[in-house]
Amino acid sequence: MKLNITKLIETELIEYRLPYNPQLLENLYTYLLLLQKWGTKINLVGNLNVPFLVRNHFIDCMLAMPYIQALGTVRTLIDVGSGAGLPGIILALADPSLFVHCLEPNHKKAHFMTQVVSLLQLSNVSVHNMPIQQFKLKADLITCRAYAQLVKFINDSRHCLDTHGLWLSYKAKLDAQELCAIETLVKKIEIIDIATHYADKRALVLMTPHNRDH
Repeated sequence: MKLNITKLIETELIEYRLPYNPQLLENLYTYLLLLQKWGTKINLVGNLNVPFLVRNHFIDCMLAMPYIQALGTVRTLIDVGSGAGLPGIILALADPSLFVHCLEPNHKKAHFMTQVVSLLQLSNVSVHNMPIQQFKLKADLITCRAYAQLVKFINDSRHCLDTHGLWLSYKAKLDAQELCAIETLVKKIEIIDIATHYADKRALVLMTPHNRDH
């Protein structure tokens, strides 16, 4: 079973031209098993099917990594409403030089992430069982994948964004009304459409605050 799962993960990484190594494959495999084990007891993700977890969660989260690395300024990241660690833990696995704060107010989900971090011995991940509104540290990049609409995401996390920082949101559906609601809140909005074979539409929304010079 392990060989089949790791082969599937490797195939998908190659499909999307995402860099990987044996340690990443091993960590993703272990993470997947933990999601399946804990997912029968608490609501982490809706579908625990292996291909779905790999494609719709692991790969989906990792698709942002090339764009994050291209920024060249991201050393710290806050993942808002991290849930089961998606995308926070996945991004930390993909780039060990990135320090990730995973914020999750739900105690059971936060406890799950703590166990993942411990078992995988991730020194670049810190789990915080609290909402973003109570968090005091700042980061170069603040992400969310299933938190809220963009206006709430920005308003709730603005105090945690460093002076040169950016917001990044994963989106499946993005309408004009949601974008219009943040036009006055940010300096620049960049929409990165991503073609996948597992979803009709995926996009990354990169948002620059008004106080950023470039």
